[in-house]
Amino acid sequence: MVRYEPVDETESAMLAALQHDDPASYLRLLADLDLVLPMAPGSVVNGQVAFATVELGERTHVAAYSSARAMAAGTGGGFESYRKVRLAALAEQWPNERWWLAVDAGLPLAMNLAPRLVRQVASGDFTVPARRPTPAAMQKVVPPPMLPAYLDAGYGFVAGYVHRWQDTRSLRTPADLVANLGLAFPGSPFPAEPAELHVIRWPGYCADLYRVPYGGTDEATVHAMPDGWVIEHPPFLGNGYVADSRLAVPEYKVDSVRLPHHAEMWRIAADGAQSLAAVYDADLRTWHRKAGGEG
Repeated sequence: MVRYEPVDETESAMLAALQHDDPASYLRLLADLDLVLPMAPGSVVNGQVAFATVELGERTHVAAYSSARAMAAGTGGGFESYRKVRLAALAEQWPNERWWLAVDAGLPLAMNLAPRLVRQVASGDFTVPARRPTPAAMQKVVPPPMLPAYLDAGYGFVAGYVHRWQDTRSLRTPADLVANLGLAFPGSPFPAEPAELHVIRWPGYCADLYRVPYGGTDEATVHAMPDGWVIEHPPFLGNGYVADSRLAVPEYKVDSVRLPHHAEMWRIAADGAQSLAAVYDADLRTWHRKAGGEG
């Protein structure tokens, strides 16, 4: 990372927001900033301005800076010309849905934003996933090969990616869950059009167990993301939200959580009908099946 001293009060406030783990304040500042976008010679063709990009890991990012001095420091003086664009205007002309925005790449002020987050901030919404979920109903979609381990062998743990039930309630069918909770990746155990799915729901006690999976798809993107710690296969976003979802669904990652007494397993049919399939008995470490809910 390049040594850099903020050039004005805005950059000082951006740095302070990062240091105090306050991304919402950082995003508010970003929304009011005239972003500096580098321009290479010949970048204007037929009246269209090409975006300067930077490759961070396996992902292309639109390069933007908080000031001309930040651009000079971040690019090693590689650009002499630039244009200034407000974030709202940038969101309207976003060039590629697979590209992210890299603000002040290589500097202590750096933050990377997925296209969806760029549009969210441009609209005036500065909310970000909480680093720990408040106690709430959590939900885990059960991989079909794991179902016998739960119902037949009394398995009582969940691990990996989980979501708050209230954030996913509008995903009604199994196909909708697979498509919008990041479950349609290559090699996924979930079919694209499942006849049914089972989900486990339980109270999210001990919030420290549920961590926001900040990170990327390789070492470079993990280091570029503030507090990055997770490396995951594409299309993982690494910003706390499920990738390629029609909803803004925060996701959390757990190493392994023992389910509490009376955790529930629900069967979701292809038409979206839900029925209680089983209830977990933490004392006996078994699932008590419910009539009509097993599929």
